Amino acid sequence: MKVKIIGAGAAGCFCAANLLAMLREKGLKADVELVEKASRPLVKLGMTGGGRCNLTNTFASLGWPQAGGRPTAEGRAMPGRRELASVYPRGNALMAKLLGRFGPAETMAWFESRGVRLKVEEGGRVFPASDDAGEIVRCLRNALKGAVIRTGTAVAGIDTGADITVVTTGGGPGMQILRGLGIESLSPVPSLFAFKTDDKALWSLAGISTDAVLSIPGTGFRSEGPVLIADFGLSGPAVLRLSSYAARHLAEAGYKCTLAVNWLRCNEERALAILESLRRDNPRKLVANAHPDGIPSRLWVYLCAKAGIPAERTWAETGAAGINKLRSLLCNDSLAIAGRSPFKDEFVTCGGVAAGEVDPRTLECKKIPGLYFAGEILDIDAVTGGFNLQAAWSTGWAVAAAICDSL
Repeated sequence: MKVKIIGAGAAGCFCAANLLAMLREKGLKADVELVEKASRPLVKLGMTGGGRCNLTNTFASLGWPQAGGRPTAEGRAMPGRRELASVYPRGNALMAKLLGRFGPAETMAWFESRGVRLKVEEGGRVFPASDDAGEIVRCLRNALKGAVIRTGTAVAGIDTGADITVVTTGGGPGMQILRGLGIESLSPVPSLFAFKTDDKALWSLAGISTDAVLSIPGTGFRSEGPVLIADFGLSGPAVLRLSSYAARHLAEAGYKCTLAVNWLRCNEERALAILESLRRDNPRKLVANAHPDGIPSRLWVYLCAKAGIPAERTWAETGAAGINKLRSLLCNDSLAIAGRSPFKDEFVTCGGVAAGEVDPRTLECKKIPGLYFAGEILDIDAVTGGFNLQAAWSTGWAVAAAICDSL
C-alpha cells in the first residue's frame, strides 16, 4: 500500500506521524511518502506564535471541561457548534465532530508523551515550556522516521500511482492540483490581518494599546478586546478576530469599508454619565488633561481634536454640544479601512474544499475514493490563539485513523 501525502506542513506531518504509529501498533505496513514544495518540512510551523508555537488552546473560554487548568477528554463533553463558531468562523460544524475524537486534551498528551513540556498562558493558549517552536518541529520530525520525505518538489496534480493520496497543501496555490476533479471549493481569501487607514493623526499614536469594541456597520460582524494602534492603522487581537469573522465580506469589498469603534465599550447613556462626571469634578482642568478611565491620554487628545474641542478649552467651558460630540466619538467612532496588512509572517486563508465534499468522520472525498484532505485545504479557519493548529492536528489525526482502518 502506497500512501502519498502532498504537503509537509503541520497537518501533513502530523497525519504521517500518526499513520506510521498506528500501522506499527497494528502490525501493518505501508509506504508513506511526504512531498513538499519548500526546501524543508514544517517551515511555517517554526514561525508560528512569534517563534514560540501556540500549538493549541485549552478551549476553557468555550466551556471545555478542565482539570488542573488543562482540558480533559472525560465524557467527551465539548463546546457546541454555536460556541465553536466564535473561534472557527468557518468549518465549525466539521470541527465539532473532529474535536470530539481528537481535541486539545489529546493534542497536549501527544506532545507531552514525546518529551515536550507544555504550559498554558492567558486565554488558554498552549505553548512549549521552552518557548521554542523548534522543539515542536523536532518532535514531529522525530516521529516521521519510516516515512520518505521529498522536499523541493512541486506537485501539479493528483498522483494516480498512489493507492491513497492525502492533500494538505493549505489554501491558495495549493488548491490548483484539484482543478478538473469536480470538487466543490470556495476561493481562498486572506484572513487574520491588520487594517490600514489613511488617518495620519491616528498613525502618530503608534504603540498605544487599549480595549475596544469593533464592528462593521450594516453587518453582524463584531469583535471585542485589545486593539493596538500601529503606524499604518490598527492591529491587535480584536482587529485580527474581526478580520477573521469578516474575511470574505472584506475581500468582496476590496478591503475598503467603514469600521465603527466603541472606545469606552459602553452605551451612550453610560458615556454621557462619565463625561458629565468629568465636567463636574474637573471644571478648571483642560478637557485634554482629564480623560475617562481606560482611555490612554494620547488617544484622548486625538479624540478631543477629532471632536473639535480646542486644546485650550476647560471642562467648565465645554457645553452640551461638545459633550455630545465626545460621547458620539467614544461610543461610535468611525474609521475608514483603506486596505489590509498581513500579521507578521503568519498567513491564514479562509476558503478551500467545501465541507460537503468529504465524509465528516474520515475526511475522505465523497466523489473520489482514496483521496483525503487535512489542514487548511479544507474550508476551516480560526481566530488566533492556537485554534488553527488544533484544526491541523484534529484533521491530520482523523485522516491517519481512517487510512489505518481502511487497511
